[in-house]
Amino acid sequence: VVSNGTPGQMDAHIAAILAQDYPAGFEVIAVAAKGDSATEDVLKRHALSGKVYTTFVPGRSLFMSRSKLAVTIGVKAAHNEWVLVTDSRYAPVSDKWLATMASNCTDDATDYVLGYTNYTSEATAFERFERLREQAYVLRRALRSTALCTKGANLMFRKSRFIDGDGYRGNLQYLQGEYDFLLNKHAERGNTTVESRPDAWLMEDAPSKTTWRNEHMSFINYRNSLNGIVSYRLLHSLDTFFMHFNYLLSIAATTLAALTENWILLATSLSALLFTIVLRTVTLHRVSKRYCAEIPTWATIFLELRCFWSSALCQLRYIKADKNELTSHKL
Repeated sequence: VVSNGTPGQMDAHIAAILAQDYPAGFEVIAVAAKGDSATEDVLKRHALSGKVYTTFVPGRSLFMSRSKLAVTIGVKAAHNEWVLVTDSRYAPVSDKWLATMASNCTDDATDYVLGYTNYTSEATAFERFERLREQAYVLRRALRSTALCTKGANLMFRKSRFIDGDGYRGNLQYLQGEYDFLLNKHAERGNTTVESRPDAWLMEDAPSKTTWRNEHMSFINYRNSLNGIVSYRLLHSLDTFFMHFNYLLSIAATTLAALTENWILLATSLSALLFTIVLRTVTLHRVSKRYCAEIPTWATIFLELRCFWSSALCQLRYIKADKNELTSHKL
């Protein structure tokens, strides 16, 4: 468990992990920043259970992000071959989380197990929708091709894969992306299993506006270093283009038909627009219900369209941002 949240989050979420129903036994390794007295007090209290091992990282690292250093220390401290890494901002929705994820570790061809994540109901509908949409992309990619990234913190992997592959060597300069690079660096076709059963879900506490903005800007900063990012971005772009093109074409045809009193074209264009709205709304409703995302059905079209403009705004902020704030290799 990497401490990237508040002491309260660490306290509640470690308690949820310790309550896991896993008869085979497990150890919890909590990694936090040295000098955070509140978090240290929380970890000392949980250490009394005998299942929590605590270690700390320096408050400042010159050539490696604190989060990547925390993951590295935690993995090396683990006594077992399989490591399930998460973040203190995330909590399991079931006491079967560990058992459900671990049930995929019997296949010799599997090196990674990728689980589903989303935000809690306290997050905005747009934040939950965007996470659901991104999870659909990354989980589909892992199922059909070579896994690209996690877009969350619910990943189980072989310790030997991380150690033999020199950990984060090659992407140390990025402050974030610790979970994405864990998977991306050594993912191969067929070596990643997707676990989407409800018992394996993790929910992240609602982010602040600053946290949400910084995570998106950080992804823009390091995404081009991810293996396979070109096809991922191409699919994103094509989906967005054809969605907007479909709406614009239907609206333009409807407007032209109304002005020219072409009733056949008007009926056809309105039917096409209505069919598109109904189809996309029904699809989102089914997926949202399946993954308990609690996204308002009436807001489907607005949320989909907002994704593009939100992404464009983040890109603009990134262009204007001081890139030294996003790297550990400061000049």
